[in-house]
Amino acid sequence: MPMSSPNASQRRSKARPLAASFGLLSVTAVGALLFARAHAHREWPAMTAPLALEPPAARADRAAWPAFERAIAALPPRRDRSALGDAQPDAAGAQIVARYAEALRLFDAALANEAAPLLPERAITDTSPDPHFALIDLARARALSARIDAANARPAEALRVGVQLATFGARLGQQTTGWIGVAAAGAIEAHGYRAIASAIEGNALSSEAIEGAGRAIDELLAFESPLRRALAGECRGREQLFESFRGKSAAELLSTTSLARPTRQTRGWSLLPASWVYDADATIAAVRAECRESDASLRRPRGDRRIAASRGYLEQGGGATLGQWLDNRLGRALLSISDITAQRFVARDDDAYATRYTARVALAIAAFRGTHQRLPATLAELAPPASPQPLPTPRALTWSAEERTLRVALGPEANGSAATAAVASWRFAQ
Repeated sequence: MPMSSPNASQRRSKARPLAASFGLLSVTAVGALLFARAHAHREWPAMTAPLALEPPAARADRAAWPAFERAIAALPPRRDRSALGDAQPDAAGAQIVARYAEALRLFDAALANEAAPLLPERAITDTSPDPHFALIDLARARALSARIDAANARPAEALRVGVQLATFGARLGQQTTGWIGVAAAGAIEAHGYRAIASAIEGNALSSEAIEGAGRAIDELLAFESPLRRALAGECRGREQLFESFRGKSAAELLSTTSLARPTRQTRGWSLLPASWVYDADATIAAVRAECRESDASLRRPRGDRRIAASRGYLEQGGGATLGQWLDNRLGRALLSISDITAQRFVARDDDAYATRYTARVALAIAAFRGTHQRLPATLAELAPPASPQPLPTPRALTWSAEERTLRVALGPEANGSAATAAVASWRFAQ
Protein backbone atom coordinates (compact mmCIF):
# COMPACT_ATOMS: atom_id res chain seq x y z
CA MET A 1 0.00 0.00 0.00
CA PRO A 2 1.43 3.34 -0.94
CA MET A 3 2.40 5.55 1.91
CA SER A 4 1.15 9.13 2.13
CA SER A 5 3.64 11.88 2.00
CA PRO A 6 4.50 13.90 5.08
CA ASN A 7 2.95 17.00 3.43
CA ALA A 8 -0.44 15.27 2.92
CA SER A 9 -0.51 14.11 6.53
CA GLN A 10 0.24 17.62 7.69
CA ARG A 11 -2.60 19.06 5.54
CA ARG A 12 -5.10 16.54 6.96
CA SER A 13 -4.02 17.26 10.49
CA LYS A 14 -4.52 20.99 9.91
CA ALA A 15 -7.92 20.50 8.22
CA ARG A 16 -9.45 18.53 11.11
CA PRO A 17 -9.45 21.40 13.63
CA LEU A 18 -10.67 23.82 10.92
CA ALA A 19 -13.60 21.53 10.09
CA ALA A 20 -14.38 21.08 13.75
CA SER A 21 -14.28 24.85 14.28
CA PHE A 22 -16.53 25.43 11.28
CA GLY A 23 -19.01 22.83 12.54
CA LEU A 24 -18.99 24.37 15.99
CA LEU A 25 -19.55 27.82 14.52
CA SER A 26 -22.41 26.54 12.38
CA VAL A 27 -24.12 24.89 15.34
CA THR A 28 -23.58 28.03 17.40
CA ALA A 29 -25.00 30.27 14.64
CA VAL A 30 -28.07 28.09 14.15
CA GLY A 31 -28.61 27.97 17.89
CA ALA A 32 -28.25 31.75 18.13
CA LEU A 33 -30.78 32.27 15.35
CA LEU A 34 -33.28 29.88 16.95
CA PHE A 35 -32.79 31.56 20.31
CA ALA A 36 -33.22 35.01 18.78
CA ARG A 37 -36.42 33.96 17.07
CA ALA A 38 -37.80 32.37 20.22
CA HIS A 39 -36.84 35.46 22.22
CA ALA A 40 -38.53 37.72 19.66
CA HIS A 41 -41.71 35.66 19.83
CA ARG A 42 -41.83 36.25 23.56
CA GLU A 43 -41.82 40.01 22.84
CA TRP A 44 -45.25 39.77 21.25
CA PRO A 45 -48.11 40.50 23.66
CA ALA A 46 -50.54 37.83 24.79
CA MET A 47 -53.88 37.69 23.02
CA THR A 48 -56.61 39.68 24.79
CA ALA A 49 -60.26 40.38 24.04
CA PRO A 50 -60.94 43.10 21.43
CA LEU A 51 -62.18 46.54 22.44
CA ALA A 52 -65.96 46.69 22.80
CA LEU A 53 -67.74 48.93 20.31
CA GLU A 54 -69.92 50.92 22.69
CA PRO A 55 -73.37 52.10 21.56
CA PRO A 56 -73.58 55.66 20.20
CA ALA A 57 -73.79 58.38 22.84
CA ALA A 58 -76.26 60.43 20.79
CA ARG A 59 -79.58 59.20 19.46
CA ALA A 60 -79.34 57.68 16.00
CA ASP A 61 -81.84 56.50 13.42
CA ARG A 62 -80.98 53.70 11.03
CA ALA A 63 -83.97 54.60 8.85
CA ALA A 64 -82.66 58.17 8.36
CA TRP A 65 -79.77 57.22 6.08
CA PRO A 66 -81.76 56.64 2.83
CA ALA A 67 -82.86 60.30 2.91
CA PHE A 68 -79.21 61.39 2.94
CA GLU A 69 -78.42 58.90 0.19
CA ARG A 70 -80.98 60.62 -2.05
CA ALA A 71 -79.30 63.99 -1.38
CA ILE A 72 -75.87 62.53 -2.18
CA ALA A 73 -77.19 61.02 -5.42
CA ALA A 74 -78.38 64.47 -6.52
CA LEU A 75 -74.93 66.07 -6.07
CA PRO A 76 -73.04 67.25 -9.17
CA PRO A 77 -70.11 65.00 -10.20
CA ARG A 78 -67.25 65.20 -7.70
CA ARG A 79 -64.89 66.77 -10.24
CA ASP A 80 -67.31 69.72 -10.49
CA ARG A 81 -67.43 70.39 -6.74
CA SER A 82 -63.99 72.00 -6.37
CA ALA A 83 -65.52 75.46 -6.95
CA LEU A 84 -67.15 75.22 -3.51
CA GLY A 85 -63.78 75.51 -1.80
CA ASP A 86 -63.11 79.20 -2.54
CA ALA A 87 -66.68 80.38 -3.15
CA GLN A 88 -67.78 83.61 -1.47
CA PRO A 89 -71.28 84.81 -0.52
CA ASP A 90 -71.69 86.93 -3.65
CA ALA A 91 -73.32 86.64 -7.08
CA ALA A 92 -70.75 84.08 -8.25
CA GLY A 93 -71.32 82.06 -5.09
CA ALA A 94 -75.07 82.17 -5.67
CA GLN A 95 -74.54 80.69 -9.13
CA ILE A 96 -72.53 77.84 -7.61
CA VAL A 97 -75.22 77.18 -5.00
CA ALA A 98 -77.84 77.05 -7.76
CA ARG A 99 -76.16 73.92 -9.14
CA TYR A 100 -76.84 72.21 -5.83
CA ALA A 101 -80.49 73.24 -5.54
CA GLU A 102 -82.00 69.76 -5.73
CA ALA A 103 -79.32 68.17 -3.55
CA LEU A 104 -79.76 70.89 -0.91
CA ARG A 105 -83.55 70.51 -0.97
CA LEU A 106 -83.14 66.80 -0.23
CA PHE A 107 -80.41 67.53 2.33
CA ASP A 108 -82.69 69.94 4.21
CA ALA A 109 -85.41 67.29 4.26
CA ALA A 110 -82.96 64.76 5.67
CA LEU A 111 -81.69 67.22 8.30
CA ALA A 112 -85.25 67.67 9.58
CA ASN A 113 -84.79 64.36 11.39
CA GLU A 114 -83.32 65.29 14.76
CA ALA A 115 -81.38 62.04 15.06
CA ALA A 116 -78.09 61.47 13.27
CA PRO A 117 -78.13 58.78 10.59
CA LEU A 118 -76.31 55.51 11.09
CA LEU A 119 -74.07 55.20 8.04
CA PRO A 120 -73.77 51.73 6.54
CA GLU A 121 -70.72 49.85 7.78
CA ARG A 122 -67.86 49.57 5.30
CA ALA A 123 -65.27 46.84 5.10
CA ILE A 124 -61.69 48.08 5.42
CA THR A 125 -61.00 46.76 1.91
CA ASP A 126 -63.97 48.64 0.38
CA THR A 127 -62.69 50.94 -2.39
CA SER A 128 -66.04 52.58 -3.27
CA PRO A 129 -66.43 56.34 -2.56
CA ASP A 130 -66.79 57.01 1.16
CA PRO A 131 -70.14 58.78 1.83
CA HIS A 132 -68.52 60.98 4.47
CA PHE A 133 -66.86 63.08 1.74
CA ALA A 134 -70.19 63.63 -0.02
CA LEU A 135 -71.72 64.77 3.28
CA ILE A 136 -68.90 67.31 3.67
CA ASP A 137 -69.68 68.70 0.19
CA LEU A 138 -73.38 68.97 1.08
CA ALA A 139 -72.52 70.79 4.32
CA ARG A 140 -70.12 73.13 2.49
CA ALA A 141 -72.78 74.02 -0.11
CA ARG A 142 -75.45 74.51 2.58
CA ALA A 143 -73.15 76.74 4.64
CA LEU A 144 -72.39 78.85 1.56
CA SER A 145 -76.13 79.21 0.96
CA ALA A 146 -76.56 80.35 4.58
CA ARG A 147 -73.74 82.90 4.26
CA ILE A 148 -75.47 84.29 1.18
CA ASP A 149 -78.65 84.61 3.26
CA ALA A 150 -76.72 86.55 5.91
CA ALA A 151 -75.22 88.84 3.25
CA ASN A 152 -78.74 89.54 1.96
CA ALA A 153 -80.27 90.61 5.28
CA ARG A 154 -81.54 87.17 6.30
CA PRO A 155 -79.31 86.46 9.34
CA ALA A 156 -82.00 84.52 11.22
CA GLU A 157 -82.10 81.91 8.44
CA ALA A 158 -78.30 81.75 8.37
CA LEU A 159 -78.25 81.21 12.14
CA ARG A 160 -80.88 78.45 11.93
CA VAL A 161 -78.96 76.59 9.23
CA GLY A 162 -75.64 77.04 11.05
CA VAL A 163 -76.99 75.57 14.29
CA GLN A 164 -78.58 72.72 12.31
CA LEU A 165 -75.31 71.88 10.53
CA ALA A 166 -73.20 72.10 13.70
CA THR A 167 -75.63 69.85 15.54
CA PHE A 168 -75.68 67.37 12.66
CA GLY A 169 -71.88 67.24 12.54
CA ALA A 170 -71.58 66.72 16.31
CA ARG A 171 -74.22 63.97 16.32
CA LEU A 172 -72.64 62.30 13.31
CA GLY A 173 -69.35 62.22 15.20
CA GLN A 174 -71.04 60.30 18.01
CA GLN A 175 -71.98 57.51 15.58
CA THR A 176 -68.67 57.16 13.79
CA THR A 177 -66.59 54.00 13.94
CA GLY A 178 -63.34 55.19 12.40
CA TRP A 179 -60.92 58.08 11.96
CA ILE A 180 -62.43 59.20 8.64
CA GLY A 181 -65.76 59.66 10.37
CA VAL A 182 -64.15 61.75 13.13
CA ALA A 183 -62.49 64.07 10.60
CA ALA A 184 -65.64 64.34 8.44
CA ALA A 185 -67.91 65.10 11.38
CA GLY A 186 -65.53 67.82 12.55
CA ALA A 187 -65.47 69.39 9.08
CA ILE A 188 -69.28 69.41 8.87
CA GLU A 189 -69.55 70.99 12.32
CA ALA A 190 -66.99 73.65 11.34
CA HIS A 191 -69.10 74.61 8.30
CA GLY A 192 -72.03 75.07 10.66
CA TYR A 193 -70.03 77.49 12.80
CA ARG A 194 -68.97 79.34 9.69
CA ALA A 195 -72.63 79.97 8.90
CA ILE A 196 -73.26 81.07 12.51
CA ALA A 197 -70.33 83.50 12.32
CA SER A 198 -71.85 85.16 9.24
CA ALA A 199 -75.22 85.43 10.99
CA ILE A 200 -73.97 87.14 14.17
CA GLU A 201 -71.44 89.46 12.53
CA GLY A 202 -74.05 92.21 12.32
CA ASN A 203 -76.52 93.29 15.00
CA ALA A 204 -79.82 92.27 13.44
CA LEU A 205 -80.79 89.12 15.35
CA SER A 206 -83.37 88.93 18.11
CA SER A 207 -82.26 88.03 21.61
CA GLU A 208 -84.52 84.97 21.47
CA ALA A 209 -82.73 83.65 18.36
CA ILE A 210 -79.28 84.15 19.92
CA GLU A 211 -80.32 82.54 23.21
CA GLY A 212 -81.80 79.56 21.39
CA ALA A 213 -78.58 79.06 19.44
CA GLY A 214 -76.60 79.31 22.67
CA ARG A 215 -78.67 76.59 24.31
CA ALA A 216 -78.07 74.33 21.30
CA ILE A 217 -74.30 74.78 21.55
CA ASP A 218 -74.46 74.16 25.30
CA GLU A 219 -75.88 70.73 24.51
CA LEU A 220 -73.02 70.03 22.12
CA LEU A 221 -70.44 71.04 24.73
CA ALA A 222 -71.80 68.28 26.96
CA PHE A 223 -71.25 65.60 24.29
CA GLU A 224 -68.65 62.98 25.07
CA SER A 225 -65.61 62.71 22.84
CA PRO A 226 -66.24 60.27 19.96
CA LEU A 227 -62.66 59.03 19.92
CA ARG A 228 -63.04 55.88 22.00
CA ARG A 229 -65.85 54.59 19.82
CA ALA A 230 -63.94 55.56 16.68
CA LEU A 231 -60.82 53.80 17.97
CA ALA A 232 -62.77 50.59 18.66
CA GLY A 233 -64.17 50.62 15.12
CA GLU A 234 -60.75 51.30 13.62
CA CYS A 235 -59.20 48.45 15.60
CA ARG A 236 -61.96 46.07 14.60
CA GLY A 237 -61.33 46.88 10.95
CA ARG A 238 -57.60 46.19 11.32
CA GLU A 239 -58.32 42.86 12.98
CA GLN A 240 -60.64 41.84 10.16
CA LEU A 241 -57.99 42.77 7.62
CA PHE A 242 -55.19 40.83 9.33
CA GLU A 243 -57.47 37.84 9.91
CA SER A 244 -58.23 37.74 6.18
CA PHE A 245 -54.48 37.27 5.56
CA ARG A 246 -54.34 34.07 7.63
CA GLY A 247 -52.97 31.08 5.73
CA LYS A 248 -51.82 33.08 2.71
CA SER A 249 -48.25 33.15 1.52
CA ALA A 250 -46.24 36.35 1.72
CA ALA A 251 -45.91 36.47 -2.06
CA GLU A 252 -49.68 36.13 -2.45
CA LEU A 253 -50.40 38.86 0.10
CA LEU A 254 -47.95 41.31 -1.40
CA SER A 255 -49.29 40.78 -4.92
CA THR A 256 -53.02 40.80 -4.21
CA THR A 257 -53.67 43.29 -1.41
CA SER A 258 -53.85 47.04 -1.29
CA LEU A 259 -50.90 46.99 1.14
CA ALA A 260 -48.50 45.66 -1.50
CA ARG A 261 -46.90 48.91 -2.60
CA PRO A 262 -46.46 50.59 0.81
CA THR A 263 -45.17 47.32 2.29
CA ARG A 264 -42.43 47.06 -0.31
CA GLN A 265 -41.55 50.71 0.17
CA THR A 266 -41.44 50.63 3.97
CA ARG A 267 -37.98 51.74 5.05
CA GLY A 268 -35.72 48.95 6.27
CA TRP A 269 -37.81 45.97 5.14
CA SER A 270 -35.65 44.76 2.26
CA LEU A 271 -35.86 40.96 2.61
CA LEU A 272 -37.35 39.22 -0.43
CA PRO A 273 -41.16 39.02 0.03
CA ALA A 274 -41.28 35.28 -0.72
CA SER A 275 -39.30 34.54 2.45
CA TRP A 276 -41.27 36.80 4.80
CA VAL A 277 -43.12 35.13 7.69
CA TYR A 278 -46.67 36.02 8.77
CA ASP A 279 -48.19 35.01 12.09
CA ALA A 280 -51.86 36.07 12.19
CA ASP A 281 -52.33 35.45 15.92
CA ALA A 282 -49.22 37.44 16.90
CA THR A 283 -50.17 40.32 14.60
CA ILE A 284 -53.75 40.52 15.87
CA ALA A 285 -52.50 40.32 19.46
CA ALA A 286 -50.23 43.32 18.75
CA VAL A 287 -53.16 45.28 17.29
CA ARG A 288 -55.23 44.61 20.40
CA ALA A 289 -52.38 45.57 22.72
CA GLU A 290 -51.83 48.91 20.98
CA CYS A 291 -55.58 49.56 20.87
CA ARG A 292 -55.92 48.95 24.60
CA GLU A 293 -53.03 51.30 25.37
CA SER A 294 -54.64 54.00 23.22
CA ASP A 295 -58.05 53.42 24.79
CA ALA A 296 -56.60 53.84 28.27
CA SER A 297 -55.20 57.22 27.22
CA LEU A 298 -58.52 58.31 25.70
CA ARG A 299 -60.25 57.71 29.04
CA ARG A 300 -58.31 60.61 30.54
CA PRO A 301 -59.63 64.22 30.47
CA ARG A 302 -59.00 66.51 27.53
CA GLY A 303 -55.50 67.95 27.63
CA ASP A 304 -54.12 64.81 29.29
CA ARG A 305 -54.69 62.29 26.51
CA ARG A 306 -51.20 61.43 25.33
CA ILE A 307 -50.96 58.21 23.36
CA ALA A 308 -47.95 56.07 24.29
CA ALA A 309 -45.40 55.31 21.59
CA SER A 310 -45.59 51.91 19.90
CA ARG A 311 -43.64 49.10 21.55
CA GLY A 312 -40.70 47.17 20.12
CA TYR A 313 -42.83 44.71 18.18
CA LEU A 314 -43.92 47.60 15.97
CA GLU A 315 -40.40 48.80 15.23
CA GLN A 316 -39.18 49.01 11.68
CA GLY A 317 -35.88 49.72 9.98
CA GLY A 318 -32.44 49.73 11.57
CA GLY A 319 -33.77 49.63 15.14
CA ALA A 320 -35.14 46.10 14.81
CA THR A 321 -33.30 43.32 16.64
CA LEU A 322 -32.17 40.10 14.98
CA GLY A 323 -35.13 38.26 16.50
CA GLN A 324 -37.52 40.89 15.21
CA TRP A 325 -35.93 40.56 11.80
CA LEU A 326 -36.71 36.84 11.78
CA ASP A 327 -39.99 36.47 13.63
CA ASN A 328 -43.28 37.48 11.90
CA ARG A 329 -41.46 39.85 9.59
CA LEU A 330 -44.47 40.40 7.35
CA GLY A 331 -46.69 41.00 10.37
CA ARG A 332 -44.28 43.66 11.61
CA ALA A 333 -44.21 45.35 8.22
CA LEU A 334 -48.00 45.37 8.00
CA LEU A 335 -48.31 46.78 11.52
CA SER A 336 -45.82 49.53 10.75
CA ILE A 337 -47.83 50.81 7.77
CA SER A 338 -51.30 50.16 9.22
CA ASP A 339 -51.60 53.24 11.38
CA ILE A 340 -54.06 52.91 14.26
CA THR A 341 -52.58 55.56 16.51
CA ALA A 342 -55.09 58.00 17.93
CA GLN A 343 -52.65 60.83 18.71
CA ARG A 344 -53.35 63.07 15.73
CA PHE A 345 -57.09 62.61 16.23
CA VAL A 346 -56.73 63.59 19.87
CA ALA A 347 -55.44 66.95 18.61
CA ARG A 348 -58.33 67.25 16.14
CA ASP A 349 -60.85 66.38 18.83
CA ASP A 350 -59.37 69.06 21.08
CA ASP A 351 -59.69 71.55 18.19
CA ALA A 352 -63.31 70.51 17.62
CA TYR A 353 -64.12 71.13 21.28
CA ALA A 354 -62.27 74.47 21.19
CA THR A 355 -64.25 75.67 18.15
CA ARG A 356 -67.49 74.56 19.86
CA TYR A 357 -66.55 76.53 22.96
CA THR A 358 -65.52 79.54 20.86
CA ALA A 359 -68.88 79.52 19.07
CA ARG A 360 -70.61 79.64 22.45
CA VAL A 361 -68.51 82.62 23.56
CA ALA A 362 -69.19 84.36 20.23
CA LEU A 363 -72.92 83.95 20.80
CA ALA A 364 -72.47 85.40 24.31
CA ILE A 365 -70.75 88.44 22.73
CA ALA A 366 -73.66 88.81 20.28
CA ALA A 367 -76.14 88.62 23.16
CA PHE A 368 -74.17 91.23 25.13
CA ARG A 369 -74.15 93.57 22.12
CA GLY A 370 -77.91 93.17 21.69
CA THR A 371 -78.52 94.08 25.33
CA HIS A 372 -75.97 96.87 25.81
CA GLN A 373 -75.69 98.17 22.23
CA ARG A 374 -71.95 97.87 22.39
CA LEU A 375 -69.30 95.16 22.29
CA PRO A 376 -67.66 94.05 25.57
CA ALA A 377 -64.35 95.59 26.49
CA THR A 378 -63.13 92.24 27.86
CA LEU A 379 -64.46 88.70 28.07
CA ALA A 380 -64.85 89.21 31.83
CA GLU A 381 -68.00 91.22 31.10
CA LEU A 382 -69.70 88.11 29.73
CA ALA A 383 -71.52 85.41 31.61
CA PRO A 384 -69.22 82.37 31.26
CA PRO A 385 -70.56 79.67 28.91
CA ALA A 386 -71.78 76.43 30.41
CA SER A 387 -68.75 74.20 29.84
CA PRO A 388 -67.95 70.91 31.57
CA GLN A 389 -64.20 71.43 31.28
CA PRO A 390 -61.68 74.13 30.29
CA LEU A 391 -60.10 74.44 26.88
CA PRO A 392 -57.27 71.96 26.26
CA THR A 393 -53.76 73.41 26.23
CA PRO A 394 -52.43 75.24 24.19
CA ARG A 395 -55.82 76.39 22.87
CA ALA A 396 -56.83 79.72 24.36
CA LEU A 397 -59.33 82.49 23.59
CA THR A 398 -58.37 86.10 23.03
CA TRP A 399 -60.75 89.02 22.49
CA SER A 400 -59.72 92.33 20.92
CA ALA A 401 -62.35 95.00 21.41
CA GLU A 402 -60.34 97.33 19.17
CA GLU A 403 -60.32 94.84 16.29
CA ARG A 404 -63.79 93.48 17.25
CA THR A 405 -62.40 89.97 16.83
CA LEU A 406 -62.56 86.79 18.91
CA ARG A 407 -59.74 84.34 18.24
CA VAL A 408 -58.93 80.82 19.38
CA ALA A 409 -55.46 79.32 19.05
CA LEU A 410 -55.95 75.90 17.49
CA GLY A 411 -53.47 73.05 17.76
CA PRO A 412 -50.82 71.94 15.28
CA GLU A 413 -53.21 69.50 13.54
CA ALA A 414 -55.49 72.29 12.26
CA ASN A 415 -55.62 71.79 8.50
CA GLY A 416 -55.57 75.43 7.42
CA SER A 417 -58.80 75.19 5.39
CA ALA A 418 -61.16 78.12 4.89
CA ALA A 419 -63.64 76.60 7.32
CA THR A 420 -60.96 76.17 9.99
CA ALA A 421 -59.75 79.75 9.53
CA ALA A 422 -63.31 81.03 9.85
CA VAL A 423 -64.03 79.27 13.13
CA ALA A 424 -60.64 80.29 14.53
CA SER A 425 -61.43 84.01 14.11
CA TRP A 426 -64.89 85.55 14.64
CA ARG A 427 -65.24 89.19 13.57
CA PHE A 428 -68.07 91.51 14.61
CA ALA A 429 -69.32 94.61 12.83
CA GLN A 430 -69.73 97.92 14.65
